[in-house]
Amino acid sequence: MDKAIAKFSRINHMEHITGVLPLLTAVFGVQCYLMSRFTSSISTGDLALGLGLSLVFFVCALFYYDKNHVVLIYKDHIKAGMTLGQGTRIDFAEIESVIAPKEEKGFGTLVLKLKDGRTYALYFIDFPVGSKEFLELQMHKMNEEATPMAA
Repeated sequence: MDKAIAKFSRINHMEHITGVLPLLTAVFGVQCYLMSRFTSSISTGDLALGLGLSLVFFVCALFYYDKNHVVLIYKDHIKAGMTLGQGTRIDFAEIESVIAPKEEKGFGTLVLKLKDGRTYALYFIDFPVGSKEFLELQMHKMNEEATPMAA
């Protein structure tokens, strides 16, 4: 098996979640207070507990995804998935284009548009514009190696 030449990270997304978590908690607290003041027919404690557990589950799921979903770049393909053995393999020859945000951001989504019309999204990738440029460079290198030189 070939060795990966690069791995896309999601560190910026995890740092963003950590930075926004106090704000999410404060907004949740304000919502619980407002529900307790303006509703009488709903058990505010049960509703707040349910909403709080949903929020905790959502944030934990994002952390789990960031930590365990791997995107590895090889010489001629991309392998992405929760477990590398079962991950999705996308050959560079199958990719028609790579779509990224117009401006560079700390993290964003890369969309791989395949020649057969399908798309494959890579979520929360650090520096998506730079990652797109790296992928396009790798695809160009692979195409150059595949094209025989004329004498």
